[in-house]
Amino acid sequence: MNTIGVLGAGVMGTGVAQLAAQAGYAVIIRDLKQSLLKESLKNIRANLEQQIDAGQLEPVHRDGIVDRIRRSTD
Repeated sequence: MNTIGVLGAGVMGTGVAQLAAQAGYAVIIRDLKQSLLKESLKNIRANLEQQIDAGQLEPVHRDGIVDRIRRSTD
């Protein structure tokens, strides 16, 4: 399995998508509203920044994690 699909861009879906991407999986997060997908990615970026500030994540890994997450309303 190389790609994980996450249905719903709420708090739980956002967390699952982030953890899967951090584990190295390609992720497709799907929701009915583009605005929720945009907010989800914004929250993932903020969470990653918190991890960097706490010394739990190297800054060089941030972009790779975000790049593994695709969004879809289809």
